[in-house]
Amino acid sequence: MEILDLIDQLEDMVKNAKQPILNKEQVILEQEDLFAVIDGLRTNMPTAIQDAQWVKRDEERIIAAAQEEQDRIIAEAKDRARALVEQHEITQMATSEGEAIVNDARQQAHDIYEGAFNYAHDIMSKLENQLTVYYEVIQEGRSDIQKSLDAMKAQDFEIHYRPDDLDDNK
Repeated sequence: MEILDLIDQLEDMVKNAKQPILNKEQVILEQEDLFAVIDGLRTNMPTAIQDAQWVKRDEERIIAAAQEEQDRIIAEAKDRARALVEQHEITQMATSEGEAIVNDARQQAHDIYEGAFNYAHDIMSKLENQLTVYYEVIQEGRSDIQKSLDAMKAQDFEIHYRPDDLDDNK
């Protein structure tokens, strides 16, 4: 199950839970069901963390590729500029064109670099927002459980068992 599905399941449990007679702001949840959702969250949380690590590796790969592309473009521009300079008839034109190529290459490399950083930043922001939502839902769930436990303690909740009750069912 995905983390969001587990959070939806937790929300449904809270919405559909029984409420104590004296306190309608609290709910009573089945402990086994709640622990099942918590275990699911624990199981799936490493997946979200792996996704974040993948994004980080992807960011590093994109930045490295941008750097390689920048180096290649600049080397190509320098080679082209040298070739033009060697042709003595068009030295002026070659110098001007070479500078334009180098500037264009630098601008392209800068744009690629900036795009890679923007992409990585957007992915990290989305992941941060998603993890914040998960954290807040978990905190709310824990708070609701604690409130239910406190209410049970405050009401001195106790199950009374009488052996005679079993004999009536025979």
